[in-house]
Amino acid sequence: MELQIGKKIKILRSDNGGECKSDPFIQLCHDESIERHFIVRVIPQQNGAAERFNCTLLEKIQCFLSNSGLNKTFWADIMTYDSHLINRLLSSAIGGKILMEIWSGKTASDYDMLEYLVVQLIIM
Repeated sequence: MELQIGKKIKILRSDNGGECKSDPFIQLCHDESIERHFIVRVIPQQNGAAERFNCTLLEKIQCFLSNSGLNKTFWADIMTYDSHLINRLLSSAIGGKILMEIWSGKTASDYDMLEYLVVQLIIM
């Protein structure tokens, strides 16, 4: 993140999973002065915004599959398409701005990937 947008990570919130509790990772966080916050695993209430977004994304995928008549094997392709679209549309949660533009500082004008994904779904 520091290399992409030039901002330092101050706090890292994660569950108590092994990948975030390893000695090298703990040392890296200590060296970089990153404060650690641990949440209880498998308790969605501790990360409500992310859980709501995951539910919304899943509902969109299910709706897309249902309305298009595509097989469930296209689940990952549809998720990629939807995520790409969400990152390039105006969002009321961030004051009507585009997430991709806020994150990268560049204009979100790369819509070629959307056309590619639609063509891939049609071909398959």
